[in-house]
Amino acid sequence: MRSKLQCRKLKNMPARDRQFWEKHPGVVWSNPDAPDSVMISNALLQGKRDVLKAAAEHFGIAMLFDEWNKIVTAAREFPEIERVVRISGRKIGAYLRSLSAHAQA
Repeated sequence: MRSKLQCRKLKNMPARDRQFWEKHPGVVWSNPDAPDSVMISNALLQGKRDVLKAAAEHFGIAMLFDEWNKIVTAAREFPEIERVVRISGRKIGAYLRSLSAHAQA
């Protein structure tokens, strides 16, 4: 049985655009109710460029930059995230900037 706090958290969880994510399976397979922010964060960590491009067009490039900034901040506390940022951070940042420039053109 779920506690009142758990139920409140589930009710307050941000919505997920299921229609969008059905087109991009495999980003988060363990939690079918993960909000868009989690889906975008995982796509960033996985370097899924096709998903990132579609997400930038659908949700806006600002949301991707926001999630990337959260990841970079979290990397200070979590070694597994720090490793991804250290290895792929420049490529992901450059790709986000490229998407941003393309969106403004």
